[in-house]
Amino acid sequence: MSGRFYDPNPVYFNLLSNQPVAGGFLTFYLQGTTTPKGTWSDSALTIPNTNPVPLDSSGRANVNIWLSGAYSVRLTDSLGAVIWTRDVDDGSAGQAQFPPMESGKFLTNDGSVYLWGDVRQVPDPTGSANKVLSTDGSALIWIAQQAIPASNATSGSGFMRIGDYAVQWGRAQCPASGGAATSTTVGIPTTYTETPFVIATAAKFPFYSPDYGGAAIIMARASSNNTIEVQMHSNIQPSGDTKVIAPVDFTWAAFGKVA
Repeated sequence: MSGRFYDPNPVYFNLLSNQPVAGGFLTFYLQGTTTPKGTWSDSALTIPNTNPVPLDSSGRANVNIWLSGAYSVRLTDSLGAVIWTRDVDDGSAGQAQFPPMESGKFLTNDGSVYLWGDVRQVPDPTGSANKVLSTDGSALIWIAQQAIPASNATSGSGFMRIGDYAVQWGRAQCPASGGAATSTTVGIPTTYTETPFVIATAAKFPFYSPDYGGAAIIMARASSNNTIEVQMHSNIQPSGDTKVIAPVDFTWAAFGKVA
């Protein structure tokens, strides 16, 4: 990489006389030494300049000055007296360096340097109707579009199924037993493949107690894969004084795996 030496056509002045350094010289060295180092008149660094580079009567260099790396530059008058010495460089220090170009690739980086990476292009879709883009682990490919499986989710009155599981529900009654407890069984319309989870609840308990208000306990269990057993009894003691005097309406629900 090269960089141009400042203004391509400056006038150099003598610091003491403040006059152009007519017939002076610019001499270039390895930075910090007196070892001569060349410059060039083109950016490709193929046409070397003389070293030192002479200045004309107006104090100008009549050639372009391109640098490569770091230099110490000395300005002298026509008799060789030193006017100043400065350290300069081509401006590339600390700058990112682009690698040589490569056809069909794009510029990227690995976090520290620039490099050329392969362009990953989508393969030609011709003849790939109804296919989707996928990969075999190294390249992009078109594959047959997979059919979406039909959903077996269904619902209806008292029934809802999602996948292999279903919720069923309904209403039933426990009879008026005339005693402290009553019970009944409920058939589940769709048989489960394993014992389901069941619940039952009632809003009102029509039983009679001579001394206390009504309160009751409800127990529900699945006695089989398609049968619920519901029992209700008073939690008032002595239980012999409590009587279920009317049918008890309740709701039930079951959840479990179905075929």
